[in-house]
Amino acid sequence: MDRTSRTLTKILPKFFPTPGDWRRWLSLVLLDERMLELYAARVSGSLVLADHKRELVFALWRHLFRARSRRRALADHSRSTALATRASAS
Repeated sequence: MDRTSRTLTKILPKFFPTPGDWRRWLSLVLLDERMLELYAARVSGSLVLADHKRELVFALWRHLFRARSRRRALADHSRSTALATRASAS
């Protein structure tokens, strides 16, 4: 991991200070199509997120306006998955 990625890894969690509020960042990564592409490229090692600051800022900007509906969609999906898991277990 290069220095910029390490710095981002340290700084980004400060934007989401509540330890248990993982839905905030997870809904950004999973429910924003462009952010999902960027993150997948980062995980595969073909991209350094710090080199795409403009796209990251746009993703955060979009998330400001869509965060509530994205968290709701994530919660709905979690509930339906939990119900389906319970139903298949019985």
